[in-house]
Amino acid sequence: MLRQRLANALDDAKNYGVKTGLMLTRNDNNVTVMLTSWEEPQQFERWETGPGYEPLLKYSAPGPANIYFHDNFVMDED
Repeated sequence: MLRQRLANALDDAKNYGVKTGLMLTRNDNNVTVMLTSWEEPQQFERWETGPGYEPLLKYSAPGPANIYFHDNFVMDED
């Protein structure tokens, strides 16, 4: 169920301008990680508060089994 919700959320992220999206899964210990990259932090923020992301909220609460993290990085052109 989670994997399908992640796949749907990645599809929805295209509507908000996601540059890349990747879902990694290890079946041996039931771990799934979703990575996304965005041109602007505001695009991510709009997606994160939109209806396509909502089904993931119960999985993204910080805790011992579910870890949620995001950070903004800027490429240095030098």
